[in-house]
Amino acid sequence: MASPGELVVAVFGLGWQPQLVNLAYPPCLLLPIPDLVLQLPPISGVLSLSIPAAARPVTLLTQGVVLTAFGTLATTDGFQVVAF
Repeated sequence: MASPGELVVAVFGLGWQPQLVNLAYPPCLLLPIPDLVLQLPPISGVLSLSIPAAARPVTLLTQGVVLTAFGTLATTDGFQVVAF
């Protein structure tokens, strides 16, 4: 969970492309290709995507990225989501 005032984004991609995003300790690994980057709402942290029926089934890879108060990046675990 991010602290108040920290920027939190959700990164969505259609494939994996591991990248180091923080070379400081601990290093952070961004897993999905950053095809879509959306800022999460500060209060709920819930984001809803509408995927048209014509685009389904689709597999999205997602991961959260936080810009910390110290100016470094931190990543969450990566997830794979399938929309039918």
